[in-house]
Amino acid sequence: MKAKIKLSISLFFAVFFTISVFSQVSVIVVDDSSDNFDNTKELTSVLDSLGVEYFYFDAEQSGTPDITIMNAFDIVLWHTSTWGTDLLFWDNKDEDSQLLKAYLNQPNANLWLIGNDFMFDRYGAAPDDFGAGTFPYDYLGIKKYVAQSYGDDGNKGVPFVAPATTNPIAGLKDISWSFATLWWADNYEIRDEAKPVYIFGGNDYPLRGGITGLYYPRTNGSKVLTFGFDLSLAADFSIKKQTINTVLSWWNETLSGIENPKPAKPEWGIYPTLVNADLTITSEETFVQPIIVELISMDGIPIFTIQQNTIGLNAVNINLSAANLKSGTYLCRISTSDQVFVKRIIKL
Repeated sequence: MKAKIKLSISLFFAVFFTISVFSQVSVIVVDDSSDNFDNTKELTSVLDSLGVEYFYFDAEQSGTPDITIMNAFDIVLWHTSTWGTDLLFWDNKDEDSQLLKAYLNQPNANLWLIGNDFMFDRYGAAPDDFGAGTFPYDYLGIKKYVAQSYGDDGNKGVPFVAPATTNPIAGLKDISWSFATLWWADNYEIRDEAKPVYIFGGNDYPLRGGITGLYYPRTNGSKVLTFGFDLSLAADFSIKKQTINTVLSWWNETLSGIENPKPAKPEWGIYPTLVNADLTITSEETFVQPIIVELISMDGIPIFTIQQNTIGLNAVNINLSAANLKSGTYLCRISTSDQVFVKRIIKL
């Protein structure tokens, strides 16, 4: 097992409804790392500073978020950090995650994958080739896992990564590290349909020019942005903030140009989003089935469940007093036998 170096930071919590340019973009941050250094919180601290609406999900504790939770957000930011072992991204068994495949098989799915070693976790040391029928080829746009910094460059590590000349995200800048060089960043050969985003830099660096970040717009309409390096280890906060700000601005513009299809079933409402004790759940049409209401904590654990007879009603009040909720952010999931709806709420 390779030796890795981490940064430890303080815990930050999400702050919702802050006025920002990202008022229309919501993000679920999936912490899929067992490194014990809270590197994912370095990224959520940037989201805090930008006023981005997000939800932190601890995959190590709660497993892969189900598809209804991922669908409640515009972007799934999946962070594997720098310790490639037993990742939920590979279903913790070095296999394709059926939940992730089901999510990405939807036309409005948007995945931003960040981290060193998610390829190493499943495939070991480079190189590996991929073709049709494999997850890297079909879902990430990767034809070949070519090399890793440090492992395949004479034990040097990449000094920085630079935006590719043809990269689709205007405004990206070079990223250097909190260390002299970064170990274990991935180098890929990508499909023709994919677009390079970042390449290895350094005039004398042996893997100079190798692609380490890519954007893959899939034919079904879903979109995947992959960083084969750990952004949380960038040299300083301003670099992380500039990068995330630029990417989310681009993604916001991309999403705003897509007209979401009209839901096939009537939509539900949950009010208020800033809740004290009572929630009101409404439907565009009269309820024809009982509903099940669940509250899910920030680490993805259901902490309150109630079944409510709503047949013949358009609205129902749910009292949350019995849940003994602490102040904070929760997901409220409403389900019947054939429909699921999820919305974020804040307990005052």
